[in-house]
Amino acid sequence: MPSDPTPRPARFVRPSPPPLGRDCALFLDIDGTLAELAHAPDAVRIDVDLCALLPRLREELNGALALVTGRANTDADRLFPGFTLPIAGQHGCERRDAAGTIHLHAPIRKTQARLRTLLKRLAKRHPQLQLEDKGAALALHYRGSPQLASHVHRTLRRSRGPSCSPCAWWKLPLECVVEDVGTRIRWRSCRRRRTRPS
Repeated sequence: MPSDPTPRPARFVRPSPPPLGRDCALFLDIDGTLAELAHAPDAVRIDVDLCALLPRLREELNGALALVTGRANTDADRLFPGFTLPIAGQHGCERRDAAGTIHLHAPIRKTQARLRTLLKRLAKRHPQLQLEDKGAALALHYRGSPQLASHVHRTLRRSRGPSCSPCAWWKLPLECVVEDVGTRIRWRSCRRRRTRPS
């Protein structure tokens, strides 16, 4: 008896990617890629064997290996003790290049303070929500209470000013990420399925 009695339709089956050449660069996400998703960001753990593989992979790619994550760089480094990679943390708001130099995007304090106050109120009103202040970015996690997703999205949409960009909807873990990008605000609302913003 086949292990999968209901095979996926052909349109959903993707071929295996080609082998990486030594002239390729590899950018790896952490949560959901290098690590299984967890109920809370600080509960994530990296497999020991995978950690041991990364230095060898970096050598095979002549150093062209980097991490891309919503986590702060210091938080990401905690998951890989004794091994430092170039990284784009907080969705690109802080970056560490191959030489170890840190590049920071400084958020607009007034705007960030307004967003922080808004999300703190939401988290206080609904204890199931978890507010994660990453520094340049704020994340409001509702994995434990997905029924609050639409309420969080509506609250954020109502609070946007005229200079804010449209909502971007991503098929990612259950969270809403709010970032200050230059003079604009980018709202990244993450849901189980891709949905058109209303």
